[in-house]
Amino acid sequence: MCEAALQLPPFENGSLIMIDMDPTQFLTDGGRLTALVDTEAYAVGPCELDFIALEYVLDQRGAAALTKGYNTIRPLPDLSRVRSVYRYFCRLIGIQKKTDLETWMAQPVLF
Repeated sequence: MCEAALQLPPFENGSLIMIDMDPTQFLTDGGRLTALVDTEAYAVGPCELDFIALEYVLDQRGAAALTKGYNTIRPLPDLSRVRSVYRYFCRLIGIQKKTDLETWMAQPVLF
């Protein structure tokens, strides 16, 4: 995986990434987002990393809604070049519950 990481092109932009994102951190009134809580773990990194992390917390319906909204602003980034390295990185830093590596890496592709 280290060799694959060294082959990645440098990222072209940075964004705030909520490292410990979890659905319980979003409050709604039943139809719209009203608050975000527990926001102490942020990092600056490529937006692709955020999308890879989202593949672990969203279901197909949530991913479709996010894609639709995001595409009104800009196209989704191409994750195919970075997916395996970023997934591995997300597992190393423990962004979600502990899962064996094989299951973690086989997570369905949502974006």
